[in-house]
Amino acid sequence: MDNEYNVSDIKSRILFEIEKRGLKAYKMLPEIGLSKNTLDNSNKSMPKADTLAKIADALDTSTDYLLGRTDQPDMQATITVGNITGDNNANLSINNTDCDQFMKEFYRIISQMDFRQRTELMLMIYNYIDNKKSR
Repeated sequence: MDNEYNVSDIKSRILFEIEKRGLKAYKMLPEIGLSKNTLDNSNKSMPKADTLAKIADALDTSTDYLLGRTDQPDMQATITVGNITGDNNANLSINNTDCDQFMKEFYRIISQMDFRQRTELMLMIYNYIDNKKSR
């Protein structure tokens, strides 16, 4: 896998996504806690991971897209657990009408989480299950 990233390509993708949304970089960047000169600085060096993540979150795209690792700008993910399917747009469907009240409430709460929160929760659950299996 090629791990060399072109800084100008990253900047171009960011600017393209900003323009596509009708935003102005000098206004958007301070709103997400970044300097309005952030993109000017990216001409010289690779943006930090947290900077790239903030920009990706603000643009509702993935860091992989901004880095050029994928050409799909939208974050499309589907999570399936048992008979529950969910995507990153907080769309959850329960495929079993006999789900008990606890599970319905659990999925109602999950549907209000953003994609990152749901991913972190899923990782915690998987780690918990792994730890139980290894005992």
